[in-house]
Amino acid sequence: MHPEPTAEELRILHEDWAWAGRYAMVWIIFTLLILGGAHLLFDYLGADANLRILAFMLLATLIIVSAIWRAAGALAARLEGRRRQGKN
Repeated sequence: MHPEPTAEELRILHEDWAWAGRYAMVWIIFTLLILGGAHLLFDYLGADANLRILAFMLLATLIIVSAIWRAAGALAARLEGRRRQGKN
C-alpha cells in the first residue's frame, strides 16, 4: 500500500492538474479554429460530403496525435524539471 501524499505532493498535484486543464483548453480552442477554418474552406471550394468527411477524419486524427505527443513531451519535461529540482 502506498503512503498518503504529503502536503507538498498534494500542492504539486493540484498545480499540475490546473496546468493540464489550461493546456487542454488551449487545444480545444486550437482544434475548433482549425476545423472551423477547414469547414469554411470546403464551403468556399464547393467540396462534396464524401471529401469533407474524409478530410475531417484525417484532420481530427492529426490533431489528436499531435495533442497527445505534445502533452507527453510537456509532461516529460515537467517531470524532469521536478526531478532536477529535487536533486538540488
